[in-house]
Amino acid sequence: MRSFFAGVVGFFLVLLSEHAVHASDPDPGLRFIENKNQWPADVQFAAEMPGGTMIIRPGGFSFCFVDKSAMHGTPQPDPDALTPSRIKGHIIAVSFLHANAGAVPLPFGVRNDYYNYFIGKDRKKWAARAQAYAGVLYPDFYPDVDMKVYSSGENLKYDFLVSPGGDPGLISIRYDGAESLSVLRNGDLRVTTTVGDILEKKPVAWQHVDGRRVYVACDYNLRGNMLSFTFPE
Repeated sequence: MRSFFAGVVGFFLVLLSEHAVHASDPDPGLRFIENKNQWPADVQFAAEMPGGTMIIRPGGFSFCFVDKSAMHGTPQPDPDALTPSRIKGHIIAVSFLHANAGAVPLPFGVRNDYYNYFIGKDRKKWAARAQAYAGVLYPDFYPDVDMKVYSSGENLKYDFLVSPGGDPGLISIRYDGAESLSVLRNGDLRVTTTVGDILEKKPVAWQHVDGRRVYVACDYNLRGNMLSFTFPE
């Protein structure tokens, strides 16, 4: 089995002293597809990404990866065979603790394409013209903190937009299902799975002061499977 990076997750913490303008990327790579009853009710959006699928649920994400290297050259399963062929997979659950699970998602950046799902015999689970978007904004995900999920190319990104009076110390993230979690020497977070690694880049934080972007020192704080942020200065 070959290891691979299943998409680089850019994680930015943005501290704002003024109202933010939420715009989509000019050329977003990932498509966040709405749920029109083709998936379980708690799924809000899903996006195909390198190595697997990202599922957005209230208060968290799930990453479902498969070992695609094992799929190349794999013969089609024999319906009469006693032992069906198998492909290894791995699921990582990312939960934002104490976040507002009732935050109403606001998708942005309507894509020109849409998706139809006519799978199985149950017509109630069919869906036509499921819209794809460039990203999703969650207002008041934490008190005075919005979360924006989008992409740059095939790289997933999510920003926390902290309004005046907001406390980024409230943001606490739990990872379930990983083989291991580690903060690398360069400040990145490595999430190890049985089919590859997820790399979350070192957090970047800034404020808008007098029209200028002023960077604020920010690092990951990892304790077991719990992740938060520290501001050393």
